[in-house]
Amino acid sequence: MKDPKRDGEVERLRAALARVAPGDPGADARAARVIARARRQRARRGTAGVIAVAAGAAVLVIAPQVFTSMRTENVGTTPSAGQPTSTNEQAFNPFATTPCPATPYDLGTAAADQQTTDEIRGDAQAVRLCAATVDAGTAEPWLPPRDALELTLDDGFLRSVRRLAEADPDRCAAIRAAPDPYTIVVSYADGSVETVAVTTQCSDVTVDGRRIASGDVLAAFQDALGQQRRRLQPAPLSALGVDCPGKVPGPGPNVPLTRGVRTGGDTRFAGFVTCVGDSPEQFGAAAVHLLNEQWPTSIRDLSTQDPLDVDRCTSAGVIAPASYGVTTWGDVISFTFRTCGNYLVRGYVAHVTAGIGPATVQFLPSEKLSDALHLP
Repeated sequence: MKDPKRDGEVERLRAALARVAPGDPGADARAARVIARARRQRARRGTAGVIAVAAGAAVLVIAPQVFTSMRTENVGTTPSAGQPTSTNEQAFNPFATTPCPATPYDLGTAAADQQTTDEIRGDAQAVRLCAATVDAGTAEPWLPPRDALELTLDDGFLRSVRRLAEADPDRCAAIRAAPDPYTIVVSYADGSVETVAVTTQCSDVTVDGRRIASGDVLAAFQDALGQQRRRLQPAPLSALGVDCPGKVPGPGPNVPLTRGVRTGGDTRFAGFVTCVGDSPEQFGAAAVHLLNEQWPTSIRDLSTQDPLDVDRCTSAGVIAPASYGVTTWGDVISFTFRTCGNYLVRGYVAHVTAGIGPATVQFLPSEKLSDALHLP
């Protein structure tokens, strides 16, 4: 249902712009952006106190330049990067199009509010997920996918979002919204590029004229990116991009994980790393080949199946090293030890309080594969 008050504001602003710049074709778009900015400012005043309290907890903070270096050091330079598998598809480079800003936006600042929007228009051409901060910090640092979503190849993202229900304006009335900052960089057919800002799970995004919960928009993006990857070939990785810090304060992960495509049976790995203190152990091609060979038959999809109770430990108190897989697309995912021969695998998911959930798969390696990866 349209908001008569908002429509009146838009019409008055359009009339004012027309008086000072008659015939300007961009007046309508600028008017909508100004109204959207005012709406975000009103929403931020209602949640800023909650964000400040939640972000004040002891956390691991990674500086913006670390996000940037971890994101870019893996990008392959091969000319075949991003080549389509079908000759009917236009070739493009998903690793280069619509890049993230060199320094992630701090969404707690007035400058970021002036430079961002909350809308994705229906003529979007490419969409990329990027990291952001609130008040220069984030509870759990994470990595965005290395590749962007190209909508000229397949507009499944917009089609799926159009089928979503509009956001319930009262869905967060009884909860305390924890900070979850990120941005979505969008390019359009006219060459313009805009940055969509999301601060919490209670944020909405206007997509093709409809208000949608930001979490639903993000899930649609991740699903569409997964579909795109099935049609394209990943670029070779020049580095895995996994560092092993020694002591990490707070409850966050030792290594930032990728907030990207859900791990599944078609996931393939470029590398595997374990961390003992600050010393990474990177496994060779034979171990990674065995992991790829046995992976599809070694996992259970916990969105559709219950986990199996597997325990091969011969004694109590077994301590497993922190373990991480790097997919052929550059996603960093964690292997969380449960018992010997029993792991939970996932990328970054915001506000996860339990290890088992629909974004998780269970990894039950054979003894041969466990030995190859030095897993208990």
